[in-house]
This record gives sequence, structure tokens and C-alpha cells, in this order.
Amino acid sequence: MDIRSRLQSKRLLRLDGGMGTMLQASGLELGQNPETLNILHPEVVKGIHSAYFEAGSEVVYANTFGANAHKLSRTPYTVEEVITAGVKIAREAAAPYDGAAGLDIGPLGELLEPMGTLSFEQAYELFAQQVRAGVKAGADLIAIETMTDLYEAKAALLAAKENSDLPVFVTMSFEQDGRTFTGCSVSAMALTLQGLGADAIGINCSLGPVQIYEIAKQLLPWTTLPLIVKPNAGLPVVQDGKTVYDITPEQFGEEMARFLEGAERGDFFLRNSEWMIHYEHEKTPRLNAQVFDLLSCINLVHAFLVSGEGKAVRQCKHCGKFFIAEDLRAEYCSPRCRGAYNSK
Repeated sequence: MDIRSRLQSKRLLRLDGGMGTMLQASGLELGQNPETLNILHPEVVKGIHSAYFEAGSEVVYANTFGANAHKLSRTPYTVEEVITAGVKIAREAAAPYDGAAGLDIGPLGELLEPMGTLSFEQAYELFAQQVRAGVKAGADLIAIETMTDLYEAKAALLAAKENSDLPVFVTMSFEQDGRTFTGCSVSAMALTLQGLGADAIGINCSLGPVQIYEIAKQLLPWTTLPLIVKPNAGLPVVQDGKTVYDITPEQFGEEMARFLEGAERGDFFLRNSEWMIHYEHEKTPRLNAQVFDLLSCINLVHAFLVSGEGKAVRQCKHCGKFFIAEDLRAEYCSPRCRGAYNSK
């Protein structure tokens, strides 16, 4: 898949779901480095990628989120070993689906100066090492995500642009006040990342679809790039010592439908920007991938949701209403609409 051509086609690019939560559900031990499973249990990682492709994803992020020299120093493996294995697994899973495998890059785990002790140059080199390894392994794109420090995001983006010619996605995590943990605003993120050459930018993690909706609306006027939206399944809460999320798959689907309805009203796509919408709901150990599809940036054609319960959120071809269906192929919200549409 040619990612840049796909972005230019004005069609939504369907991304995968979370890797860390799925690894935990598959037996990842507390304190174990998730990226080491690329070497120790590649079949587990590949199974998760394949499940996301089966759910409708077109791109999976390799299990390389924390595969930097700083975090891997506590393991017996090198950055190159872990990333090579991770990208290889993702590419193998993608092959039967004509999908794409992205090199996933997360925060380094240490604050940059002046809030921390890591210099910008050191951060750049750590990211550049990851990028070079990902390029050599055959990644189709680079996804920099869950950033809260714009300075760190800048280091990662520059490392990606200067050490590869791959498309680069960058997403940051915002708090409910519309700023990141370090105080970065939506406008500052957009202007900086677009100016540095990102291919798509957006918001991921930390908040659910209700909270991200308004932040996404704030972001659109500041960029002409494709927009990535990757909410959590609501806000995390701790129950009986476990982290769970505060909305059900059905509620999540209804909230995500607002993004599509907003697009139809013109609240979004103000400058023909397209959305790349990813979201997940980890209600059970089974894969709960929820995916919307927009076939053009102006006309909303259809949407669907795949959950662990086998439910689907669809848009009626006749009246345009969103409805929950048992059949992923359902096209009408009622027999009346089916009859009315077919009688045209």
C-alpha cells in the first residue's frame, strides 16, 4: 500500500487498535517489557496484528512503541533486534490483506531539558536509531504517538524526516483542558508539526471520544493535513485493582458516530481534510476493534463497528440514521427504509 497516495485519495485510512492492552490480555507479565515479546513470543504479537486486520484495519503499528535504547537498556536485546523482529511480524501479518506495517514510536520515558535531564540532541539520536532500524526492516510508515511534550515530538519528527523518506504520522495526548501534560496547545502542535513536514497529525490516548470531540474541532482550523483521532474507550477508572474504562462498546459507537454526523453537517472537513479514525474498547480479552470508514471527505457513505459482542454501528442507506445491528452487512435501519429505498 502506498500510504501517501492513499491519503491523497480522500478516503479514510483504517488503523489498528491498542497493542499494550491486548498483550496484557494475552498474558504479558507485570513489569515485563512489551517489545521483548517480538523475540520471545512472536506468535502472540502476530495474532494480535492479524485479528486487527480481520476486524477491518488497513494499517497495523508494529510492537515497537517503547523500543528505544533508554527503555531496552533493561533487557538483553538491542534496538535493532527488537525493531527488526517487530516490523517483520507486522509485515507478515499485513501481507495476506495487502495492508501496511508502521514503525511505532512512543515517548522515550525521560523528560527533555529544561524539565528533565535529556538534551534535544540526545533525544534526536535515540529516535534516529529507531527510525534507521525501522527503515532497514521495511516499515511502510512511521507513527509517532502519545507525545505530551512538543519539544520531544519535534525531535522525533525531525529524526524521522532526516533519516527516512517514509510518511510520518504524529499524534499527541491532551488533557480535558485542551492542553497536553506539559502545557502544549492544539494550535502550537498543529503549526509546529505541519511546518516540520508531518504527513498527518492528530490526537490519541488519554481521553475518550466525548472529550476528544471538542478538541478535534479546535484542531481542524489550524491544519490542512489529514487528521488522526484515536480516543480511549472513555476515561480510565480503577475497579478491584484493575484499570477499566467508563463506557460500553455500544456507548462508544454512539459517541464516535458524532464525528461522522459532524462531518456530514460540515463541522469537520472544513478544508477537505480527511479523518483517520481509530478506536478500541477493551471490555473483554477478545479483540474489540471498532472501525469507521469514510469513502469521501464530503459524502458519508457508511460506517461499521466490530465489537467483541458482534454488534455493528451502521448508517441507513435510505434515511441516514445511525443504528446498531447484529449483521455487519446491514444497510437499512428498518424494513420500511429498505422498501422505500428499493422502490426508488
